[in-house]
Amino acid sequence: SANNLATKWIIKNNSTNPNLYNLDNRVLRQEIALVSRRVSWVEENVDCKNIFYDLSAVNPNDWACKNIEALVENDLISRNESFRPEDNISKSEALIMFVKAIWFKDFKIDNDSEKNWQEQVVEFSVNIWIVEHFTDYNEKAKRWWIFQIADFAINIKEERTEKWTWN
Repeated sequence: SANNLATKWIIKNNSTNPNLYNLDNRVLRQEIALVSRRVSWVEENVDCKNIFYDLSAVNPNDWACKNIEALVENDLISRNESFRPEDNISKSEALIMFVKAIWFKDFKIDNDSEKNWQEQVVEFSVNIWIVEHFTDYNEKAKRWWIFQIADFAINIKEERTEKWTWN
């Protein structure tokens, strides 16, 4: 899955040294925001507007803000006071970023549902075969899992788009 994402320019290509993918490591929220922006084909912002108190053009680094704020401006993530760019991302947080980035027209949170947003995004993702059902929504996501769900989601979306286009 990592190599597939690399061939699509979504992540850095480490196919000659797969250990550099760090597949068993946890992932930072800012990293998944970058990957989500790339899979959504949303352009990176030119400037940083400092809409989060913990994110600027240089803090925590020079690339995060322009990518994260682009997601906010395109309604792919919510605008809160903070983004927590260097926190590890949970499986449900990563999943909703990818679902919104890839399937944003097909998925909406139902605020009137008895199910919380985490249950809703997992159910949606299970129904379209991106993930197997899980209930530990706050478990920290590992790179191998992130790459796998991103790859599955992209492939499923491409297959459906191709069918809709040609049938």
